[in-house]
Amino acid sequence: MKLYPYQTIQTVNLPTLLFAARTLGIFAYIFSFFTFLLWGAAFVVDPRVRETCLFVSIGTFSATICFLVISGLCAAVVSCEQKYTQG
Repeated sequence: MKLYPYQTIQTVNLPTLLFAARTLGIFAYIFSFFTFLLWGAAFVVDPRVRETCLFVSIGTFSATICFLVISGLCAAVVSCEQKYTQG
């Protein structure tokens, strides 16, 4: 069992774009984990630091969404290219 995103997509012509999609997907996983850590830390730390944790978590959450969207678009392009060039 492989634990990387878009593991079923195969390509001959666009391996770099598929690599970029997988890399961005992995970054999205890492940033989402970091976001959850910041949300958890916001309840434990001093109230003065809580605002900073929540502010940074908004940034990491938006980066996660952006990475997921771009990664999905790259994977869709690779998948469509493979589908239409095989047939």
